[in-house]
Amino acid sequence: MARIRSELRAVFRADNRQFLRTVKGTKRVIGSLVRATAAIGAGAAVAAGLAVRRFMSFEKQMSEVNTIAKLGQKEFQKLTKDVMDLSAEFGQSKDALTKGLYDALSAGVPSENAIDFLRDASKLAIAGATDTATAVDLLTSVINAYGMEAGKAGDISDQLFKTVEFGKTTIPELAQAIGQVAPIAAQAGVETEQLLGAFASLTKQGIRTEIASTSLRGALTSLLSPSADLEKQMKKTFGTANAQAVLQANTLQEVLAELGDAVDNDATKMAKLFPNVRALNGVMALTGKSSGVARQGLDMVTKRVGATDKAMSEFTDDTGYSWAKLVQTLDNEFIKIGDMLGKELQEPMAEFVTFLQDPKTQEALTAFAKGLIGSIKTVAEALRDLINLYKAMREEAGKFTDQDIVDIGVQGARLSQMSTGELKTERLKQRAKMVGYSVIPGYGVKGALEAREQVQMLDEMIKTRQELEKIRAGLPKTQEAQ
Repeated sequence: MARIRSELRAVFRADNRQFLRTVKGTKRVIGSLVRATAAIGAGAAVAAGLAVRRFMSFEKQMSEVNTIAKLGQKEFQKLTKDVMDLSAEFGQSKDALTKGLYDALSAGVPSENAIDFLRDASKLAIAGATDTATAVDLLTSVINAYGMEAGKAGDISDQLFKTVEFGKTTIPELAQAIGQVAPIAAQAGVETEQLLGAFASLTKQGIRTEIASTSLRGALTSLLSPSADLEKQMKKTFGTANAQAVLQANTLQEVLAELGDAVDNDATKMAKLFPNVRALNGVMALTGKSSGVARQGLDMVTKRVGATDKAMSEFTDDTGYSWAKLVQTLDNEFIKIGDMLGKELQEPMAEFVTFLQDPKTQEALTAFAKGLIGSIKTVAEALRDLINLYKAMREEAGKFTDQDIVDIGVQGARLSQMSTGELKTERLKQRAKMVGYSVIPGYGVKGALEAREQVQMLDEMIKTRQELEKIRAGLPKTQEAQ
């Protein structure tokens, strides 16, 4: 047993010496970093690390934005500051703002108008209970479909908010649906107020936003490419079947209402004019008894001036809004700290990278890794041998009586020089029994490890009961405790 322990100690000492040789070359380099970190305290070190990490994340987002904006350093720095200012002004996360900015630039908003556009989108996001990225998506869909300039974003925002206010829809729902119908509406000459007024009226009557979009698309398609019955009726009612000319002279709501009145708003006759079922559903919800709702929706959207700003003002005293602004303000300061720390760390980090790339450093790290792996293998092999010992002897453990275990313990004690004379007392007998349990696996790791050297001898002892009886007969009788 002593020899085994000596060998194990020798292995681990060898690994330790290798480890010390490996780290010796790096000790001087990292020593100053360790002392510096300890000086500022663990808490400050963690905060500094988080600040640098936050700055790097925001820097990456803005760099992605600049792949589209393609600004020079000075202009890019201003854009970055403007985004941070917007987040503090409206309490919108910089993640949402940078995504919205990226999407706006991708959609064709000029970089010089991007911040104003983003400001309008942020207002709509707050008034419409959504995030800036969603608001940007909706605004750009409408503006691009109608070929408007980015400066119209504020006016479109007001129209969209009035649509949400009058109808039963949301900014995210409109953002998902409006792209299906806006291009064809613009082509037909339907103004944004008319289109959004129709959305407001249809959804107010319980029609889901995406269904309203499909219905309006169907109705406009029917007008632009009319059936024989609709073409005849349009000529009779408006003097021409040219839908674009008709829609330039009348609102969409007026055109549909007059067509309905021309056939007495009879459902069967309306179905002949608009054979497409989806189109018919939308037309019926904007004519006849529903024509009043259609006019109200259009009127609400038309009187939209300042709607978004008015809705925004209602949030100024809201605790959640104030808290969001505070959080973003603190986040800005965190980013500024991270920026300053990052600049201070650039040179040391570059030096440390150079150090790591040095061939001597690479060699030392490789040696360290090999030494570590060697140590792990040694421990793993020792554990595997111990497990195998347990498995082999566990099968035999159930064959022994209590006295057998005592006798094996006595023999094990003699072999390991734990006892050299007779077992004269009950205390020594119990000691022998404990050794016996340790020899038979499942009862003690230390005893099994000490008996490892005697496995072969013990295997010989347990092969036959006859040999065990010889061992027992040759031992002195155990005396009772005095």
